[in-house]
Amino acid sequence: MLRRFLLRTARKLLLLWHHFRPLTLWLLRIPR
Repeated sequence: MLRRFLLRTARKLLLLWHHFRPLTLWLLRIPR
């Protein structure tokens, strides 16, 4: 059960990372 929970959270984190990585790169590219 714990392994399944860890797999689910890891998948969610990977999805979030894939969604937020271009956003952070885009924000870093903008000079303030």
